[in-house]
Amino acid sequence: MNVFGILSSDDEETLTEENYCEKTNKDKPYYRPDISPISPYFAICPRCKNPIQIINLYKNTMEENITGRKGLHAKHYTQSIPGLAVFDSQSFNACSLKAKVPLGYHKIRKNDIENERLKNLVDNNRPQIRNYIREIVNIYFKNDVIDEWIDAYLNRRYYEYKGVDDRNLPYSILVTHQAINIYGQKISNTDIGLEIRDAIISKSKYFKLETEENGRIVQKEKNLCYPKIRLVLFGHKIIDEEEIIKLKMYEEIDGKEKVLMNIELDVMDCPL
Repeated sequence: MNVFGILSSDDEETLTEENYCEKTNKDKPYYRPDISPISPYFAICPRCKNPIQIINLYKNTMEENITGRKGLHAKHYTQSIPGLAVFDSQSFNACSLKAKVPLGYHKIRKNDIENERLKNLVDNNRPQIRNYIREIVNIYFKNDVIDEWIDAYLNRRYYEYKGVDDRNLPYSILVTHQAINIYGQKISNTDIGLEIRDAIISKSKYFKLETEENGRIVQKEKNLCYPKIRLVLFGHKIIDEEEIIKLKMYEEIDGKEKVLMNIELDVMDCPL
């Protein structure tokens, strides 16, 4: 993480050498060589209030064993630090600043309380999730269509996978859904939306835009074989704390697929 907190304030401070030194004076309870002689600088997480350790305040001497990250940053310290903060595992597990996990669906979260919280978060924030999904895919899906995806997501309990958290639930819903039928849908006029439009115009054999103004996807000619046009999100990964996901658009007829677009998108935070 690139932020920190101190005991006398609820503010979320930007982590720089100058700011950390000014706010903590590099003195107790923040300076703790008794706990870590190599990296003795600590603070508190501004969100979950657990201890955090400041890594590489002056030199790139330490490298994270999981992310491989160097440079100045902070990470949660999963033990209590007397005089600074008591470690609380429940608030740590729910913290939006905790090191992110890729949305690979291999490990189930064995925490019934957290699973139930995420389930309710999805069910109680459908309007906001629908807006996020439209923004992510740059296509104006109707409410009832997205609600069907949400219902399937909840019924299949996909929110229980370990990589799911408060800020990526819309992406989790999209990644776990089957290829999305985008025939008849309207494409936005955002930068990515314009890329999608251009890919259809320049590469598609079977589909076009009804008009440039409305951006609706329609079939060029009636075909008894009924071609399909689909969108799929996959391949979520984290590189040096930057999140990326792949978006692929393709058309298919008689089992033959043609890729119209295959790009990587930056993953945005989707707080609920």
